[in-house]
Amino acid sequence: MATTVPTSPLYQGWYVLAEGMKNQTTRATIAAQNFVNADSTGKTPDEEPYTRKQVIIGAETDRLTGVVTPRLRAIKDDPLPPKQHYVPGHPAADARGMVKFPHVNRYFEASDYQQSNLAMAGCARLYELATTMLERTHNLMRQA
Repeated sequence: MATTVPTSPLYQGWYVLAEGMKNQTTRATIAAQNFVNADSTGKTPDEEPYTRKQVIIGAETDRLTGVVTPRLRAIKDDPLPPKQHYVPGHPAADARGMVKFPHVNRYFEASDYQQSNLAMAGCARLYELATTMLERTHNLMRQA
């Protein structure tokens, strides 16, 4: 489902920034989910552990306006296999004492979370500036 970008340049900035904030919110949510589940193993040796998720964001160009907008393409499972650690006695340990753990790097997830929050803050500030510019433009038009 393609969404139509507003034809007015004044509103296009709002639209692109809103899409960017929406995508970064999803990215932060997934990074937090991955971080929290970094130690989520199966309950039995046959059960798979949590699978890390990846957010795929791409660009889409509106045919009518030519405006390039960020789009959430997919949330996919990371293809890397689970890590195995020797933890004998763990309920999910196999006969060799190996337990499958998610292939999640907490440092990477924390960094991804922080980057997405910084991007959201930047989008929010630009959204605020665009709003101020639009308000001033409307005020000038009323005075003319």
